[in-house]
Formats: sequence, structure tokens, C-alpha cells
Amino acid sequence: MPPGGVHLMSGLGFIRASSKAFHASETLRNAVGAALHRLCPQVDDRDRWKAFSVGIVCGTILPDADLLLCIMIGAVGAISEEDLKVFHRTFSHSLVVVPALAAALVYWLRCLEARASKPARRRLQRCALGLGLLRDKDGSASSTSSAPQAIALFLVSCAVGCAIHSFLDLFYVMRLQLFYPVAYEVSAPILFPLETLTERQKKLLMVFDFASDAAFWYLPLLLYCGSRRGRRGGAERWKFDLLLVLVASYAACLSFFSRDAWLSDAVTTVLFTRRLYIFGTLWVTMLKVSPIVFHDEVFAALTAAPATAPKPSSPKVEGGKGTGIAQGPTAGTKPAPVDKGADFLLRQGRVIRLF
Repeated sequence: MPPGGVHLMSGLGFIRASSKAFHASETLRNAVGAALHRLCPQVDDRDRWKAFSVGIVCGTILPDADLLLCIMIGAVGAISEEDLKVFHRTFSHSLVVVPALAAALVYWLRCLEARASKPARRRLQRCALGLGLLRDKDGSASSTSSAPQAIALFLVSCAVGCAIHSFLDLFYVMRLQLFYPVAYEVSAPILFPLETLTERQKKLLMVFDFASDAAFWYLPLLLYCGSRRGRRGGAERWKFDLLLVLVASYAACLSFFSRDAWLSDAVTTVLFTRRLYIFGTLWVTMLKVSPIVFHDEVFAALTAAPATAPKPSSPKVEGGKGTGIAQGPTAGTKPAPVDKGADFLLRQGRVIRLF
């Protein structure tokens, strides 16, 4: 797989590109508006945008959850690169299985909504709140949008994100079964083809993959949460502390495994992988749920408007005549602060989109 941080940032880049295309094309706006009206007519615009954004970002990292299955199998027995082909990059990367599963879940949600079962509605409401899909600007729970429809939009967006993930995987290391269950492998591995790598290079590639998660995802989020910490108070301090611990754990552990003692031929790749994934299992799990954990931060960064320079005031007019002298800004006013964390996060998204 390409590094998880690259996948996540590609999701942000796709959202930014989609937003620009949506505002630039009236035809696209009409088509998307009609589709959204059919899928989620009772979801307001803000909740639609959040469900779409969180769903895309989750989808770009979710397919590699099959790695956790490989890790569990490797923990109880030996697993080889050939065994990985049975589980990794198969059903979770399929352009057949994932859309079909999303369509089935959306149909099930529509059936639940049509039955108007109060217990089911309450459970779906709690689920939507847990995913962060139904929130107002001040963080309180939204009461105007339909929870089943918001979750349906989230699932459709996840399927789109999974397709983006599979497209990127075409060019990295291994082949994948893009049309699983049809056993046909597709790839164009122009980046680090697995057959050409030595054992040392495979180890370094694993270290690089994990390091990119911290560099492209957790570090920008850490900077963003740090820039907002003073304005948000202590309610979200735990997120900043969690990100700080995660980045520190990446730095310490990967520095340890980057030593020659571990990269040498004396240590087999299987042993290196098992030792690295003592921490790597926790990292992989956290990376999959991070778009949900940090959904408010991701959404706020995506909707942050860049600061603009204050406009000069118009000339003062007295008795119907202008003085010809432009007055300066009103005393005591300050220009809008630039959120450096959000700006850095969005710049990373644009870089990955171009990549």
C-alpha cells in the first residue's frame, strides 16, 4: 500500500478539488444536487458536507484494514508474502465488492427509515452522532437532519474514498485484485516493485511507510490542534495530547528499528516485521479510526477560509464632497488571524492531489 498518510491526504485533496469543481460548474452543481436530493433530501447542507468529507477521508484509509487480519494470522502462525495475496488487496480493494456492500447498506437504511421504528431510529441517531455526522457549528447535536440519510451519504462517500485508495495502490509495490471475486490481478507498480527489492530495502520501506503516516497526517493535525488549543479551551486538549504521544511513539520506535542491527541480513524480514508490528498494530488501528476521532478538526480545516488583507476604508465625505484622503483602519481593529495549522494541512492536501 502507499503510506497511509498519503492516502489520507489524497482524500483531503479530492475534497478540495471537488469543492472547486462544484462551485465552478453549474451543470455539475445541478447533477450533484439532484443526486443528493434523491439520496438524502432531509439532511441540511452543513451535515451533507460533513458526511461527504468524513466519508471520503475514512474511505481512503479503510481498505487497508485487511492488514489487521494478516497481522492476527501472523501472530498465531507463519505467514508469507504469498499468503498475503489471499487477504491483502482483494475484497477490501475491489470495485465490485465495496460498491455492492455500500448499496446493500444504503438499501437497508432506507428500509429502516420507512418502517419508522423508534428504537432503530435512536440507535442510528447515536451512530450518526458517534461518527460526527450530525453536529452544529457550536458542537451540539443537530436535530434537523435525518440520521439514516446522513449515514447513507457517509457510506456512499466511503465507497468513493475506497476507489481512490485502490487507484493509488495500482502504482505501489504489489498487485491487487481490482475486480475481486474475479481472480485477475491488476497493477502498474512504478513505485518500488516488490520483486526488485532486497530484504534490506523491504525493511526500509516498512519504516518509511510508518514514518509518512506521522509526517503527512499526524504532524499536520498536531500543528492544527495546537493552533486552536488556546481558542477551544480544555475540552479538546486530550486530542492534542493524543497526537503528541502518537508522533513521539513513531519517532522513538522507528529510530530504534532504523539501526543497522535491525536492517542487516542477520535479522530476517519476517522477524523484523513481527517486532515492528508490536507497535505497528496499534498504529494501523489508530490510523483507521483517526478520521472519526479527529472529524471536527478535519472538517474545520476543510472549511477554513484563508485570511484576507483588510480593505482600505472609503474616503470621508463632508458636505457632499470627498476630502480625497483615505482614512486608515478604525482604531482598535485587528486583521483576522491566520490559522497556520489549517493552512499547512490544506497545503499538504493540495500537494498530494497534484501528486
